[in-house]
Amino acid sequence: MKKILIIFFVISINTSATAEEIEKFEIEGISIGDSLLKFYNTSQIKKFLKADYTYFYENTNYATVGIYNQSQNEIFLEKYDGLGIIINTNDKNYKILSIAGQDYSLKNYKECTSKQKKISKEIKDVFDNNFTENFYSNDKWKSGGVVVGKASSIDFNFNEGSTARVLCYELNDEYAKSSNWKIKLEIVLNSLEFHNFLLNR
Repeated sequence: MKKILIIFFVISINTSATAEEIEKFEIEGISIGDSLLKFYNTSQIKKFLKADYTYFYENTNYATVGIYNQSQNEIFLEKYDGLGIIINTNDKNYKILSIAGQDYSLKNYKECTSKQKKISKEIKDVFDNNFTENFYSNDKWKSGGVVVGKASSIDFNFNEGSTARVLCYELNDEYAKSSNWKIKLEIVLNSLEFHNFLLNR
């Protein structure tokens, strides 16, 4: 039976010695290595892939499908406002290679970084130094070469190569207006396969 720890982020403990460390985590009950078919039927997945906000990585079969409460009434997300799930479109089992959960409900950057620290502490408590940890902060965070706000990230690199990131963003007023959000907390989980792709592309 899996042990479940809950703060804001859900971590399941998988006792398999061969599992990637990242497979011990869950976001909305979904883990790296799961088949997306476990949660959504083929028709739903094909609908996700046809959506305007689906991102296809150039010259690969990787795609990020977005799942949002507000735009897909058949989907209910309990803890997050949206999910970004990366799959290989040539894989008929739709194995999940990366998953990100976004929360836009936080009132200010201080509240976001407080959640960020709580989640990071939970990761450290569970995994007993089987990782390296790095902290990044940028008060002049750029997107497309333009300063749009500030951001911070706590990154965990597990010994077998998978990764987890806990990020906070605050947009300046100009970009918050055009983006329809001001504060975002994001948790990103990458499998070894997808992390290697990001490093080598």
